[in-house]
Amino acid sequence: MSAGCYTCHGTVGQGGAGARLAPKPRAQAGFIAYVRSGRRGWSVAGGMPGYPPSMLTDAALTDIYAYLLSIPAPPSASEIPLLKD
Repeated sequence: MSAGCYTCHGTVGQGGAGARLAPKPRAQAGFIAYVRSGRRGWSVAGGMPGYPPSMLTDAALTDIYAYLLSIPAPPSASEIPLLKD
């Protein structure tokens, strides 16, 4: 929350202006490398900014990654009663 990731990725990694991060995030090393380097491209903000260790430590990124891993997959459409009608 303090780094502002939720503004693009949502509070449970569901995505929005940014990519969906959960469930099943990319491998941890790739996740950390991506956060460090960022990426130019389409989004409301013009892309993913890079976050240096002075803004997000490796320990913080490891905690964020663990949080993303803890998010369960949503139910399938066939399991949602309202969608069966």
